[in-house]
Amino acid sequence: MFPDWVEGLVERYSSEAEFLDVRISYGRNLFLSTENGKLRSLDQRRGVSLGVRVLRNGFWGIASTDILEKDRVEEAFRKAISVAGAGGKVFPGKVNLSCEKAYRDRKRVHVKKSFDQMNIEDKQRMILELDRRIGGVDKRIITTRVVYSEGFSRRIYLNSEGAFIEQVIPGIHVLLFSIAREAMNMQMYYASLGGEKGLELLDEADLYTMAENVGREAVNMLAAKSIKGGFMPVIMDGRVAGTFAHEVFGHAAEADNVVNAKSFLSGLVGRKIGSDEITIVDDATIEGAYGSYFYDDEGVPSQRKVLLEKGVLKGYMHSRETAGVFGVKSTGNARAQGSSSRIYVRMSNTFIEPGDWTLEEMVEDIDYGVYVTGAMGGMEDPIGGGFQVSALKAVLIEKGEMKHLLKAVTISGKALEILKNVDAVGKDFTLEPGLCGKGYSGDRVPVTTGGPSVRVKKMLVGVSR
Repeated sequence: MFPDWVEGLVERYSSEAEFLDVRISYGRNLFLSTENGKLRSLDQRRGVSLGVRVLRNGFWGIASTDILEKDRVEEAFRKAISVAGAGGKVFPGKVNLSCEKAYRDRKRVHVKKSFDQMNIEDKQRMILELDRRIGGVDKRIITTRVVYSEGFSRRIYLNSEGAFIEQVIPGIHVLLFSIAREAMNMQMYYASLGGEKGLELLDEADLYTMAENVGREAVNMLAAKSIKGGFMPVIMDGRVAGTFAHEVFGHAAEADNVVNAKSFLSGLVGRKIGSDEITIVDDATIEGAYGSYFYDDEGVPSQRKVLLEKGVLKGYMHSRETAGVFGVKSTGNARAQGSSSRIYVRMSNTFIEPGDWTLEEMVEDIDYGVYVTGAMGGMEDPIGGGFQVSALKAVLIEKGEMKHLLKAVTISGKALEILKNVDAVGKDFTLEPGLCGKGYSGDRVPVTTGGPSVRVKKMLVGVSR
């Protein structure tokens, strides 16, 4: 139960701060994994934490506790105020938080099938069977892994402006992975699914077929051929297009990166930086998506933000602090890993909007190029706009037809050039769940990335090994 005296402490100590807020999180999580047919880990956790954030003289003071007793919590209040006061004397500054409505609200994601409707033993049996299905496809599969996680997060937010928000959000994620080997040739493949749902996600997906496909795709890649690198047309599937939307464009559109001179998008709002074909959105309101929420960690409602519209940069994602710098409203993108973690400007569900093309139409216009699906690693540079991805799978396109599988293909380019060279966007659409890290400690929050198939007139295609 929420301790009512916390509101009393907020009221009491607000007079000692320009702004004060409190975040409380209650969590319950289960993590299971297998490797090569054996249970590798089982981790169950329950916990609570409280974080106090205080603004004095333009300096933030933060303190936390994982013991929800009044004396411990009051000690955290006093410590946060002391840190902010001391820091403000040494490093005085000015922080103008955007003016936002103080909401008092309770929200919950309702699941169709509770996590408790399957016991842990049955969940272990399920992932062991998934592991067995991956490895049973072919004797050349040498590594199999399955990772399963589920949990509930109950988050409460209060601030000195009168806000009180409680939101309860579930999460479930399944990752399937395989490596196949023939002599010195090794290839890998993976698939994942997840969302803000209960066990109904497992009923909606054909997990056993997915598992067999993960094994089969790794084996198929053993027959992949090499390609001579160079500049050529590239079709990115929705997962690769989503990687671009998130890793390069999305991080560059986070306003704290713009403020800290870590973005190639600085000063470009209102400018046309891409083709008419491409629109990029960050939408925290998508029902059931892994990166959705009702309110961000500053009590601002979740929103759908069009960041790039038909090639024109419309704006950045904001917290209240960065919104104050730019003289705009927060976009509800202030997020933290937990109550004791620092708040950053973070994405939610970031994707490229679908277009009008079929994949067949995109392929038939290409004389020589590649179709890449999924990313198994890459590098991004939000400052300079560089982008490189190692494709999970690639197919050669020749004279308007899909030909054969390609091994170890990378695609790379500069973000602004890629945006300008997009000449076709597909009708198909996919979202892939994941975790995004930011900050020195790599704090992670749930996100999704995705989009449709996207054709780029010219990208550099290379061989990673």
